[in-house]
Amino acid sequence: MAKKSVSQQDDTLGEAAADKKAKRKANKASKSPAISVEDDIMSRVVELCQELRWRDAVLLCRKAQAKAAEENREELAFSLSLALPKLEWSLRRQIAAVFIQEAKAMLKKEYLLDVGQ
Repeated sequence: MAKKSVSQQDDTLGEAAADKKAKRKANKASKSPAISVEDDIMSRVVELCQELRWRDAVLLCRKAQAKAAEENREELAFSLSLALPKLEWSLRRQIAAVFIQEAKAMLKKEYLLDVGQ
């Protein structure tokens, strides 16, 4: 039996690794649809929070909580009911911060108008 050259051995190892990667990707793809609706909703809420879109996160959370309650999915409804006050608090904090910034800008303009007279 003839010995394989180093480059031939590397090629067969590379092909085996590629086959393993393809199998892993196929397994992941087949598992992806198995993600539950709960994870999908919560993932979407988390994504909105990370984008600082608190209003959208609160609306999605309220709709999902109502839908879960209708469908008698108590665990999902309960977890959303726990998340909702935290989201609402963050939304109020964001609204307050925007209000303060706008008030500062308005007062700065008003001061400039007063000084100009």
